Amino acid sequence: MPFLTDQEIDQTFALIKGNEILPEVFQYLAEWGSSAYNIEILNIFYETIEDGSPRITLVLRNDEQEKKMNDGYCLISQERQKQIISKFMDLYSQSNCSLNVFAPERTFVVTKDFEQGLMESLVRNARSRPDAVKREIIAMSNKIWEVQGSFSTLDVFFYTEDAVDDLANVTLKERIKDRWAHTLEKLDKNNYFPLDVLRNSVRFYSQDHLEQHYRGSFFYFYR
Repeated sequence: MPFLTDQEIDQTFALIKGNEILPEVFQYLAEWGSSAYNIEILNIFYETIEDGSPRITLVLRNDEQEKKMNDGYCLISQERQKQIISKFMDLYSQSNCSLNVFAPERTFVVTKDFEQGLMESLVRNARSRPDAVKREIIAMSNKIWEVQGSFSTLDVFFYTEDAVDDLANVTLKERIKDRWAHTLEKLDKNNYFPLDVLRNSVRFYSQDHLEQHYRGSFFYFYR
């Protein structure tokens, strides 16, 4: 699944705010697709990938929208691919667009989840900074073994599984969520996510869990 770049996120925000508009062909395609499939298309990109194939990317609001468009699967069905490409070529042929469009028989369509991409960007930017937050979280309790993270989450590992479930650690876990959420909040320059969504990007595991289910390896855990 392709990821959204920071530049694509900024452009999509500009469209959402009305500071930019899509080229006419993409605007009509977005309106048609949103109506035809009962989804919200926020942005559209047309680009050529490494093997030379043209790709149309539909940026949808969230995971729910993506599942609806993809019928619950990872990719858009062949039938919908053909419908979208045919509509795009029709709109393009009727426009004065200067876009270099070619090889419709090799063109394919993918979706990108805007909210997922934005969360990944916030987490990526937070983790690229000095790991003061990680050190601070580990220092909160001698029960915490390690702090890692995926594309869109911060994963806090206690030493034992009992510590993860221990009600005595509820307050500690809330403090960790608050600390991480405020870090992301500072990076969310458009104030898109409410604080509770940012707080829920923290997950709790244990070294025991890692050893028992993933051979003690973060490689297998994040695979």
